[in-house]
Amino acid sequence: MQLQQIHELAETPRHRAQIIPRSKVNNLVVSPFGLLNFEDEPDVAHVDGFPRGFVVSEPHDVAQAQDAYDLLVAKAAPPDETAELINSIVKDCYS
Repeated sequence: MQLQQIHELAETPRHRAQIIPRSKVNNLVVSPFGLLNFEDEPDVAHVDGFPRGFVVSEPHDVAQAQDAYDLLVAKAAPPDETAELINSIVKDCYS
């Protein structure tokens, strides 16, 4: 079960897992994306899409992606509450 794997990651200090509660969902972010930071090159964002993703490198676009990420993190439950939140989801859905 994927929730079990995320739960295990959430309890590992090396990883940070956060869940956005349903009451705080941000409908402005419509595509999965990732931010890539490089030491010697400008940052970029990778946007997942079908049939393939694409890389965004314009500074303004990358800044918008960073702002969207920061908003998601701000709305998410704190990392130290994630494992407990996963446990409650599993209990509610699978018990």
